[in-house]
Amino acid sequence: MKKFQIFTFRLLKVLSEKLKLFLTILIEKAKRISKSIIESILKSILKSILSQIKQFFKMLFIKFKFKKIDELSESKKDSTIYKNNPMISETTISI
Repeated sequence: MKKFQIFTFRLLKVLSEKLKLFLTILIEKAKRISKSIIESILKSILKSILSQIKQFFKMLFIKFKFKKIDELSESKKDSTIYKNNPMISETTISI
């Protein structure tokens, strides 16, 4: 009977150690999984924010680009008007 008690005590000790090891491994895996989930969520949020920022800057660039083109077209119009209709600075008829 004493041998049986010693055997069960050792068996319980080994099982408890194995259970502790199993639980620590399980907890580590759970931490890794939760960390990877959080990282993937953060990456998706950052990607969406960055894409919105890029779109905003593209719109700004397009707006300023069109403004510059309009300014150039107006100056070209002015220069063609002056070339086609030059103003006479001095009168040719003497009084």
